[in-house]
Amino acid sequence: MPESDPPAARLHPRVLLVAGLLLVPLFLPRIHPPEGRVWEAGWDALHFPGFMLITWIIALFLQPWARSPHTPIIAAALLALMIGGVSELIHDAIGRSSSWSDFAVDTVGVGFGVAGWYLLRGGGTIGRLLFGGLVIVALALLILPAIMSTRQVQELRKRFPDLGCFQDRASRFVWTAQGNATASFDWEKGTLHVRVGPGLYSGVSCWPAESDWTGHSELRVGIENPGEPFALGIRIDDLRSASSRHGSRYNGERQVAAGTSEIRLSLDEVRQAPEGRQLDLAHIRRLVLFTGDESVGREFVINSAFLN
Repeated sequence: MPESDPPAARLHPRVLLVAGLLLVPLFLPRIHPPEGRVWEAGWDALHFPGFMLITWIIALFLQPWARSPHTPIIAAALLALMIGGVSELIHDAIGRSSSWSDFAVDTVGVGFGVAGWYLLRGGGTIGRLLFGGLVIVALALLILPAIMSTRQVQELRKRFPDLGCFQDRASRFVWTAQGNATASFDWEKGTLHVRVGPGLYSGVSCWPAESDWTGHSELRVGIENPGEPFALGIRIDDLRSASSRHGSRYNGERQVAAGTSEIRLSLDEVRQAPEGRQLDLAHIRRLVLFTGDESVGREFVINSAFLN
C-alpha cells in the first residue's frame, strides 16, 4: 500500500480552500457596498490575503518542475509582485487610477505568502499558530485606522453641509490623495494643497462624513490655481456605482481658471447622470476631483467644498 502524504504536505490545499472561502464574504460588500469606512478598509485589506493566496497558487503550480525546494516560492513571489505592479500600471487604461498604496499591501501579502510557505509546511504546530497569529495581527492593523477614525468622522457630520472641514484634523480621514498625487492640509488656513504628478485621473477623493445630500441643490468647490487653466474632472458615486463602469455614476468636467475661482455643480445634473437610473443622493459614497492626462504635473489648492 502506498504511503499517504505527510500532514504538512497536505496542508497547503486546505489552507488555499479556507483562504478562498474567507475572501467570499469580504468580496460581497464590494458588489453591493454598504456605507461605512470599515467595509471600505476591509475591501482594500483584501489585497493582503489575496496576494498571499496568489503566491501560494503560483508556487504550487511551479512545484512539479522545480529542482530546488526553494525555487517555486521564490519564483512565485517575483511573479506575484509583477502581477501587482502591472495591474497598477494598466489601471489608467481601464478608467481607474493606479494606487501604489495597494501595491504596498500586495507586497506585504507576498512576503507573508513566502513566510507561510515555510511555516505551514515545516514549522510544526508552533509555526502554524505563529503564522496564523501574524496574519490576524496584520489584517487588524490594516483595518484598525478606519475603525479608530469612525468616531472622529462622525463628529464632522455636525458641520455638514460643509464637506471640506479643512480646519478640523479629522478631515484627513475624509479627504485622501487619489492616484499619483499627494494631499497636505494647512490646518490654520483651512485649505487642502493637492500636488498631482504625471499620469491620468490623479487628485483627491472625499468620502463624505454625511452621505445624505438630499435637500441640497448645488455643490460648490473653491479652488486656487497658481498655474495655467486646466480641466478638473468630477466623479460622484452612490452605493450602486460600479468602480470601473463609467455610466454607473456621475462623471463631469469643469474648467479651472488661473487664480481663485469657484466650481458650481447642480445636484440635479448629478442625479440624472447614470445610465438607466437616477443617482441616489441619499447615499453618496465618494466625490473625486481629478486632473486629466498630465505630462508634468500641477498643483492646486482647495479652499472650500460645501453644499447649498
